[in-house]
Amino acid sequence: MTKLQVSIGIALGTLVELMNLSDSFTIKHRTYGLLAAALGASMLTGIEGATAQAQPIINFPVAFNFQPAPDTDPAVRFQFFREITLNDPGQVTFGGTVAAHNNQVIYSNSGGSLRLLARGGDTAPGAGSGMRFDGFSDPVLNNAGQTFFTGHVDDFGNEFVADSIYLATEGDLELIALFGDPAPGTPPGVNYSYFSLPPLLNDAGQIAFTAPLTGPDVRARDVAIFSNISGTLSLVARDRGVVPGSDPSRNFHRISRGPVLNDAGQLVFSAGLSGPNAIGPEDNAIFSQSNGNLEIVARKGDPMPSVGSDLYYGRSSSLTINNRGEIATVSLVTGPDIDFSNDRALLIFNPDLTQRRIAREAEIVQIDGQDVRFSDFFTPALNDAGHVAFRAILEGPGIDSTNNQVIYTDNEFELRPIARLGNSVPGISSDVRFAEFQGDPAFNDIGQVAFIADFTGPGVDRTNDRGLFVTDPSGELRMLTREGDLFDINPNPLITDNRTVEVAAFVTGTSSSDGRQSTFNNSGQLAYWIRFTDGTSGVFIATFVPEPESLVILCTGLVLWVGRNRT
Repeated sequence: MTKLQVSIGIALGTLVELMNLSDSFTIKHRTYGLLAAALGASMLTGIEGATAQAQPIINFPVAFNFQPAPDTDPAVRFQFFREITLNDPGQVTFGGTVAAHNNQVIYSNSGGSLRLLARGGDTAPGAGSGMRFDGFSDPVLNNAGQTFFTGHVDDFGNEFVADSIYLATEGDLELIALFGDPAPGTPPGVNYSYFSLPPLLNDAGQIAFTAPLTGPDVRARDVAIFSNISGTLSLVARDRGVVPGSDPSRNFHRISRGPVLNDAGQLVFSAGLSGPNAIGPEDNAIFSQSNGNLEIVARKGDPMPSVGSDLYYGRSSSLTINNRGEIATVSLVTGPDIDFSNDRALLIFNPDLTQRRIAREAEIVQIDGQDVRFSDFFTPALNDAGHVAFRAILEGPGIDSTNNQVIYTDNEFELRPIARLGNSVPGISSDVRFAEFQGDPAFNDIGQVAFIADFTGPGVDRTNDRGLFVTDPSGELRMLTREGDLFDINPNPLITDNRTVEVAAFVTGTSSSDGRQSTFNNSGQLAYWIRFTDGTSGVFIATFVPEPESLVILCTGLVLWVGRNRT
């Protein structure tokens, strides 16, 4: 990335938020006149160069580990970062550590500037006398700036350690659930055990979470789902609990450990069913709850006309949902001539419960001029336009472990390959090829895909064999950064501060509207974390440069931003 790209690069909508972020990132600058002259010259060159390199990317620092940690003693500085989440306005929440006693922290800039939400050693509100935070995990950030996270608390004396879930609104913490508290909707003495899965949060501030239970007559793997969609925190479903509105003898059995929640308050999960009317030991259904009503989306034995006229739904291994109420899933199918080679399909269930098939095992697809077959699918990501991004396994002549995985989207409802193992990596020599995808792709509402991949080829070794990739708004696949590359941590176009990337990562496998943690937003921004070879690390937001027509006003904004932060 060049300084030219930085100087011409901040989108106007993003600029306001970046001005807020910069409060906590002090940068030394030169005079206004020198900066304005440099921007004017680079703007002219940038307009000319915009056709030579489409869609440049800027990387803006949110926090860095030499930086003082806000709301702590001035000598306390950030040390490590993890658990980053990003919303559409470009705000972030992240967990990490500081170089001090009680070093676990969780921060957010949703209030305008970076501020501490909670720190190890702080009193845990509502958790009882003497209970203090000991760590944090699984933050989720909605577009209203609220953060929902798991807190680990203890009494710092009797070695009592417990899990809790908190909702942070404008910096105020509200305890939602605590280990050992009574679980609503269950008999007396049945309590929360722990919270091992990330909680869910939508833009309306509604929440949901999964918790194993403990207490009298609680069996192993007694898991329940709770939500406040109805207005108060209540039980949605529990293993061996009666399915609401159905035959009293029909019970939930092995509730899905991965529910999803959209912004309309629709909660979706899958569960097995038991009882006299169960369809064998593998009876299963997808459930949807909205407005307090729980209904079955699909149940084992239901017809699957989108897959085949004589085929039936079996069960789902993964689910995601969008704000239109569409549900994407990888499902097993049953019926005549079904075996292990053709019993899975990637489907979308529409709100009216009709189905749309995206792909099916054994189905022929053409890629790189060759007819091959789908062999399996991983968890899809679904956006609000009703499109999916997913990773698939292929089989056929000439297919082996070096070229059998592809990342697809179905934009415009046609399958489009984004990247394939064995194909050349963009931005490097054509002899360098994708070797392994690290997790599933992230997907946003404007159809962009982001993923992490390893590669192999000449000049590639353990120090430079992994990169972060994203498609730009035109659909072109770009490498955002690579291990072993130089990375300029300073956004000032007049100052260069290069570090060598050791490790870079972001949250993969995310959709835009399912209530889960995401670092890829619907403005095309990607938040990620980098550790450098000198031991420093930082949190950054990557943003695509706008069209050249906007450069004059953007550069003016950048001048104001630099002036605001000069020292």
